[in-house]
Order: sequence, then structure tokens, then C-alpha cells
Amino acid sequence: MSGQFLLSRGAVFPALSQLKLSPDAVRHTAVALCYGRFALADLLVRWNRLVQSEGQFFANEYEGFRPVACDTTGFYRPHLAGCRSKH
Repeated sequence: MSGQFLLSRGAVFPALSQLKLSPDAVRHTAVALCYGRFALADLLVRWNRLVQSEGQFFANEYEGFRPVACDTTGFYRPHLAGCRSKH
């Protein structure tokens, strides 16, 4: 929610580092993202509640379009051929 993903062009670990997290916290996050188990639907519901509770976003409508506070659209990320890493 800090805008660090914009500065890092969506790269997770540089964004976390820019938040002044310790290197251990960034590594712990990397492990959680690569090997952790979580319910994405539950995370999105909680994220939506957080955004609404902050009171900074107000839904408007422009010629039938309603902008959203957070884009949660997934996208396909191709894998490199022969790459052993998950990153």
C-alpha cells in the first residue's frame, strides 16, 4: 500500500527492501511466497477490507466505468526454459 511496487516495477523483493525491512525479513518473505500455503480468496477479501477501512478510496463512476483502488487481476508469467529456480 506504500507505492513501493510502482518504484520497483512490481518486483517483490526490491519493494520489500525499499521498505527498510531487514535482509532476514525479506528472505523470510521469499520463502513464504515460494513455498507457503495460503488461500488467495481470503487474502483478497482481507485486503479489500483494509483498503475500505482506511477511508482513502471512494468508488466513482465515469461514463459507466468504475475504477478500483487495487488491481487484483492475475496475469500469465512464462517460465524460462531450462531454469531450475522458481524466481
